[in-house]
Amino acid sequence: RSATTMGITTDGNLYNRPAAAPNWLMVWASGLTNPYVYTSVASFRAASGQETHGYEYSGAAVVDGAGVPNSIATSVEAQVAQPLSSSLAGLLGRTAGERHLGAWLT
Repeated sequence: RSATTMGITTDGNLYNRPAAAPNWLMVWASGLTNPYVYTSVASFRAASGQETHGYEYSGAAVVDGAGVPNSIATSVEAQVAQPLSSSLAGLLGRTAGERHLGAWLT
């Protein structure tokens, strides 16, 4: 089944790779024998309409060894991260509308 048929959506993610390689950035279920493969957020967005707020960064890691977002990630957080819904906020003990990239480690 395709990602669309399964109701899969994605938006507000920060994609990080150490360089322009590996060439594949995203693989998206097509419902055919082979999946769709994208080499950039821009090409994925254009083809699928997904990740309207997604951001791609090639270079240094955007998290430290413990998984804590660094200044690269936090500098784009307000533009990329999507507001936390009230239902999820309640489950997580967070504030509705809060924007955050990465895991909450505290």
